[in-house]
Amino acid sequence: MNGFLLVGILTSFVYLLIHLVEYKSDNESNTNSQQITEQYLTNSGNYVRSYGEKAIADFLDHAGIKFIYELTMLGMKPDFYLPEYGLVIEYFGLAYNRNELGFSYRKKMKYKLKKYTKHKQIVLALFPDDISSKEFQDKIITMLNSMEIQN
Repeated sequence: MNGFLLVGILTSFVYLLIHLVEYKSDNESNTNSQQITEQYLTNSGNYVRSYGEKAIADFLDHAGIKFIYELTMLGMKPDFYLPEYGLVIEYFGLAYNRNELGFSYRKKMKYKLKKYTKHKQIVLALFPDDISSKEFQDKIITMLNSMEIQN
């Protein structure tokens, strides 16, 4: 793994820790467990589980970046897997919830990130404020520009 990719992974972890401590609020943080079952239709006609995932899927599709939604890997279902890059994108849309659902969600999130690290899987972690500020697009492009397309 080259140094830049390692920096990308470490940056995602630092970003995660900062945002968990701050417990920022946004539109998705004030939801109840019922939103987990809601589905959002993407521009390409597929269903995803949140507005943030819809924004990511629509961006990837518009940019012509191939992805697989909720591919089973390592016993988990990452939100997006980009096979040409070997990259996982996880959107942690409920990470800022302050209720029991949020606590459970953060435990699952930490488990997933540890498992990705253990298996040397490159992951880009995105959060609600990335979506609302549209920074997620720059983060995805920056990450992909640092990687080589896999055969």
